Amino acid sequence: MGYELFEFAYAPMVATAIWAAGMGLLGYFVVFRIRFFDVLVKQPLAPPVMSLPAVMFTFLLVFMASAAWQNITMARTSLVNEHAALARMVAVPIEPASADTRLRASLKRYLSAVIGEEWVRHYNQATSPEADAALDEVENEIWTLEKSCRGRSTAETCASSLAISSYLKALDDLRTAREKRLSLGFAVSVRIKWFLVIFLGVITATAVAAVHRANPKGAVIALSLFCTASWLALSVVTLHYQPYRGPDAITPALLETVRARL
Repeated sequence: MGYELFEFAYAPMVATAIWAAGMGLLGYFVVFRIRFFDVLVKQPLAPPVMSLPAVMFTFLLVFMASAAWQNITMARTSLVNEHAALARMVAVPIEPASADTRLRASLKRYLSAVIGEEWVRHYNQATSPEADAALDEVENEIWTLEKSCRGRSTAETCASSLAISSYLKALDDLRTAREKRLSLGFAVSVRIKWFLVIFLGVITATAVAAVHRANPKGAVIALSLFCTASWLALSVVTLHYQPYRGPDAITPALLETVRARL
């Protein structure tokens, strides 16, 4: 909703300040420039009239704030699960050594693509073809190893069935954790909720101005207070709405530790 165009951490606060000021200005213009509201000079509205849109605006912000905290919690969980799956794959003893070397090289390619492309460049809002190809290489390699080791009994020259099954289980867990991470990154790019918030904010600002139609200075003061409070509330939500960007963004530090081990 505008702040994605800027790279600095506190861009959401600048964007929400513009939104809040725009809501107040639009509400003032509608009430004091459209003749339909002139009747309110002689027949003013009762102040409680503005409470309904204000309460609905508050409820919608609370709903979005709750969704933001839930997204952050799930994003942290998916990162921990992805790290745990990768750590298990690295720890599984794979024989022969040549197969283990190829698997580790593919995992390193996967981590480099995830950290460099999905995380840093796209904020987990798009998949990396390089990461997909690396996971396919890992899966093909482990199935090829399973086929070649079938029927053999020499542990020194071939991986055991337990090692292969453990590796495949960790690979499935890795795919699940990655898909969860990417789904969370994609979900925050849906903008229809922000349009609804801004539209409801304009309605609330219009109601505030309509109650003070007979007193322009009082309307300016009331709208200033409303816009300031809206800016603070919107800033708190937008600063945490995207779990992978912003001042408190989740970083791929756990994944970098695994890459360093490879």
